[in-house]
Amino acid sequence: MEANIEDRPISNGLDWDKLFKMAEDPDLEDLDRGPIETAIAHLEGKEVHKLSAIRNLGDLFQSEGEDAIQRVLPAVQRALSEERSNLDLHCEAAIVFKGIIQNDKLLSAAAWLETLVDVAERVSLESVKQCIVPVVQQQAEPAQRVQRRIIATKLLQKLADILPANEVRKELGPCAQILCQDANANVRTSMAQRLPVIAKALKNSSDVVSLLLPCFVQLYKDDDVTVKEACMNNIAQCIPHFTNEAKKNTVFPLIKKSTEQSLEQKDETLMVIAKNFGEWCYTLRDVLDKLDLCWVLNTYCKIGQAAMVKEENATQKLMLTMCRRMTGFNLPVSFSGELFFLQKHMFLSDDEVRLSLASSYHEILMQHDAKSELLQPFIELIRGGSPEVVAKLTLNMDKILPILYGFTTIQLDRILIGCNQLLRGTGAWRSHAALLENISVLKTCLPYTQLADTFIPVLQKEVLQARAIPCRVAAVNTLLQFMREQPDLKKREEIIDFFKIEVAGHQCCYRRMLYLDVVECVLKIFSRKFFIKYFLEKMLSLIQDKVSNIRLRTIRMLPLVKKYLILPDDEEVLLSLEKAVREVLTTEKQGSTRQLLQAACELSRTEARAKSDKEDAAREKEEERLWSQDRDSPSRAKTDLIRCSLRHFCRSSESRNTSPWRTQRRAVAVVRPQPVVVMRSVFESRPCCGKHGCIYIDNDFHQFRSSSNLRRPSYSLSRVSSQSTLERKPGHLSMKVRTADS
Repeated sequence: MEANIEDRPISNGLDWDKLFKMAEDPDLEDLDRGPIETAIAHLEGKEVHKLSAIRNLGDLFQSEGEDAIQRVLPAVQRALSEERSNLDLHCEAAIVFKGIIQNDKLLSAAAWLETLVDVAERVSLESVKQCIVPVVQQQAEPAQRVQRRIIATKLLQKLADILPANEVRKELGPCAQILCQDANANVRTSMAQRLPVIAKALKNSSDVVSLLLPCFVQLYKDDDVTVKEACMNNIAQCIPHFTNEAKKNTVFPLIKKSTEQSLEQKDETLMVIAKNFGEWCYTLRDVLDKLDLCWVLNTYCKIGQAAMVKEENATQKLMLTMCRRMTGFNLPVSFSGELFFLQKHMFLSDDEVRLSLASSYHEILMQHDAKSELLQPFIELIRGGSPEVVAKLTLNMDKILPILYGFTTIQLDRILIGCNQLLRGTGAWRSHAALLENISVLKTCLPYTQLADTFIPVLQKEVLQARAIPCRVAAVNTLLQFMREQPDLKKREEIIDFFKIEVAGHQCCYRRMLYLDVVECVLKIFSRKFFIKYFLEKMLSLIQDKVSNIRLRTIRMLPLVKKYLILPDDEEVLLSLEKAVREVLTTEKQGSTRQLLQAACELSRTEARAKSDKEDAAREKEEERLWSQDRDSPSRAKTDLIRCSLRHFCRSSESRNTSPWRTQRRAVAVVRPQPVVVMRSVFESRPCCGKHGCIYIDNDFHQFRSSSNLRRPSYSLSRVSSQSTLERKPGHLSMKVRTADS
């Protein structure tokens, strides 16, 4: 036997295939996994494995610690989200969660409290009262860790939206009072941020005053700056829930005292007060008497004047700059009968201040009585501001222009053209589109001759050359609205030919595609007869376009056209649409034939309008009125408008010298021997003599020049005149004014 063993050949080779197969054995892989990897794998496996992993969560968190919380908890949340209909899995998780929260020895209790914040709103009301409310009351005790007390403030906010008002008063009110008196500043800050939600949930002014007003007073007087700022930022949301007596006798004196102290000391809270001052006064407006209103306006002036002080300290300088921005932000919130403007150009010294003013300039115009004094600041905002400032103005230009054009037309046309040139050179295509869309209000402000001479050429250029498609569509929409106001058939046909030749007939496929947007706008603005007469034929010709996308989109637009037809009056038009579809289906050779068939089926299913369509009849009647020959002559109306504007402008030249809002570059009206009005910018301190005397420009005006380093607009507005009344050269956009007497 031993001889046989010795006679066998000794093998030095290893069976590598078996070794590799053993390495790929899934059972061996499970043995090599750690507890965390095993739990994650089970949570991604079958239902039995998921239940097992969830049952062992408590032991896993106790043994593995923070690593298990960070890695396993997201896997548990994913599993519960995927198995929403699995009741057994959710019940098992709820039991385990409750056990983990009640186990004080586990370090993971805070993490599960965070989870409780997220799931509280999905639990039944009875479960919230029985399970979650006691947990909140326990975690709000001063003996708990800081992290748990902060989470308790979050749970208070969540439960305030769930529980009824009486439960909030009985169960959550005492917890809120305890947390507001907490020794840790972070807990007090977190509670100050959430008091408005609790005040709203109480739904009773008396309860709010008895429970929360002492908390607000205490937090408002807190020594910690963070707590005080959090209270200041949130007290305005609670003021509507207080009683009028509490507003008058407690809240307003508290705000008044803190504001005066901050103005005297110029501490860090001055910036927060400047931010919230307008909202505070607006919410307290019902309980303020005339003496209080005087204090409000005087304090507003003091905040603005304090922000004008020059400081060499960088931190102090930044704080004062923020105060100026916040003062400009609060300007339209002031009381409508007491609007005023700060001296020495204080708002226009920083681009953020200009942004605040530009975004709310329409509100200032609507509230201020002396609207003529607001024209020059409007010009300065555009002329001295960045593209961002101009973009803010354009968003509300439809509200600004009717007010400004209501008392003068001087400079405004040139200003709008300059705005357009500035925005088209930037990437702010949304603002550019808003400007092109909003200037459509000029159809009610200007005579149609002035629209044709000044704005229609600009809009035609934007239709062809604007980079963004929304800008082109906005220009098309405004151009069509201006064309609708034009009573001269020849000029209307010129614009129609522009669309047919320069847009639909151009060799560029993008322009031809734009013609389909023109068709949509025409269908929305004009009557169906006008569309059929001038635009339908050219649209049908695009069905045979050499670009397949244009052909396909044209076919898809035919159902929209059919919706506006009235049968049997438009029977021939409908036949032409169906004929065009048949022709393109027979000649189409590309793979889009199926899409064309779908569009054709959609055309057959679309229903035409009834014969008594009131909307189309109203449009047709309005077009007849606008295009009738007995409309008032625009030259006379325009002459009267310019005459009133010039008289008002000349009469206000003296009062502009003492205007409370002074601009960077003073504009002076100089009346020459010829009947021409010219606007000039004056930078030196010298008298400028005119018809109404001498006007002096202060030398200290230069210290309020813009501090921004942003690049300014390339167009110049240093020499601007008004619009012509009798003669105008459209090609040069002449700014000279001829009076009616000439």
